[in-house]
Amino acid sequence: MELKQAKYESEWKIANEILNATVHYLYSIGKPLWTEEQISIDGLKNSYKLNELHFVIENDEPIGVVFLQTSDPIFWPEIAGGGSLFFHKLAMHPKYMGKKKGNKVVELIVEHAIKNDFTWIRLDCNDRQELLQFYQNNGFSYVDTKIIEGFNTARHQLLTTNFTRQQGPAGPCCV
Repeated sequence: MELKQAKYESEWKIANEILNATVHYLYSIGKPLWTEEQISIDGLKNSYKLNELHFVIENDEPIGVVFLQTSDPIFWPEIAGGGSLFFHKLAMHPKYMGKKKGNKVVELIVEHAIKNDFTWIRLDCNDRQELLQFYQNNGFSYVDTKIIEGFNTARHQLLTTNFTRQQGPAGPCCV
């Protein structure tokens, strides 16, 4: 498994398809996450740059998606750019959920951060218990919960030099 940075405009459609499948699955099990507007191609382009889009690749197939940013003025306005890698919308296609692939993706993100000299990795997620547990099992520390853009948002961070993942459940959500 590897992370691969998007290069072509046509890859927005692939990201949208993976996120759309994830959103529909989560709605079907009563755990809504993200709106269709947020994951539409236009919504993604309004929030992210093409070079921030990364795919989780296994056997030459994109099975997941994550957005990696070097600054995050909406969710982390107090953090100046430069030393932190921020990630958003980590999602695996539903047919790959629950297989601990999310744990491996976190490892890949940490490797990417270390290779690119980021000291911190920061994320925000829905404040669902299973998501909080997933990130804490993967070495992240809970920072706080805030209402940001109308959503209850739990913020987590990881000092890359302290990365150790506890072996916990993969989580029933999107990873």
